Amino acid sequence: MTQNRIDWLKARRSGIGGSDVAAILGLNRYKSALDIYNDKISTEEPKEQQSESAYFGTILEDVVAKEFSKRTGLKVQRVNTMLRSGMGGWMIANIDRAVVNPDIAGRVSVYDEQRQAETGRMISTNWILECKTANQFSADQWGESQETEIVNGQIVTEHKIPIYYETQVQWYMAVTGCDTCFVAVLLGGQDFRIYAVKRDEDVIKALKEHCSVFWHEHVLKGIPPEAQNMEDVQKLFPVDNGDMVEATNEQAADIGELRTLAERIKELTDQQTVVKSRLIASLGANSGLMIGGEKACTYKAQKSTRFDSTRFKKEQPAVYQDYVKSTETRVFRLAA
Repeated sequence: MTQNRIDWLKARRSGIGGSDVAAILGLNRYKSALDIYNDKISTEEPKEQQSESAYFGTILEDVVAKEFSKRTGLKVQRVNTMLRSGMGGWMIANIDRAVVNPDIAGRVSVYDEQRQAETGRMISTNWILECKTANQFSADQWGESQETEIVNGQIVTEHKIPIYYETQVQWYMAVTGCDTCFVAVLLGGQDFRIYAVKRDEDVIKALKEHCSVFWHEHVLKGIPPEAQNMEDVQKLFPVDNGDMVEATNEQAADIGELRTLAERIKELTDQQTVVKSRLIASLGANSGLMIGGEKACTYKAQKSTRFDSTRFKKEQPAVYQDYVKSTETRVFRLAA
């Protein structure tokens, strides 16, 4: 990882960025508000933790931006600076590209404070571009492309993009003061779509209020946000204190509901086992069944190779101890 990348990751800790917003709101499947909080308060050297999809998304960003420009006829330009707004600059934006609006300027530049105050924008355009790549399995989260409408300069349909990207681009418009964010996405490596997302003041107001509380009442004060899921609880309270406390009425109701669900799951599992066993018995030596010529189920031999740890421990006890790794985690169980 280059020094520039390290410096950029450090700078991201000094405020709330567009990709943080969905997690803070509980709309990100992969990160929670607690994950964002822990990253912001961390004093450790940043580490690159890009997934394969995120890595190729970065690599293909330039390709998507060029294709957007080719299809729309709009010029795009990099803005190589982290844009900031809000008291103390806690609202930050790293936009993929600015889109040149020739009615404002032939080239995009970052305004000084005086021009920002005069125009209500941070840059000399009111259009920005966000570039995305996604797999084909998420195609149903994206609506019909608005490419033709954008080229014709008349947007008559409503855009549809995933909610976590909607919050991201609305945040970028909140920071920059721009009124339109174009979103270009390459789906499955072969389906290119373009959308025009308009600035929504009601959404922006809600995002600012929620994220301001997160930044000022949690990050700056060093108070972790409430847990949003089981993983958060493990991070906040990795070890129990040994105390048993009396349940509240709400907790008692949850325990009762959990017991009822556990009983229903057991009943359904038992029913599943009966039906599955009946099907297996009826197959005999056949490999599977078809319905209307389409494969419905299979029952085939499957090979597996496993490490015999019991034998290894018995025959190589000293070596075994060198490779033993003990872990401790909290486990939830309902009392009988």
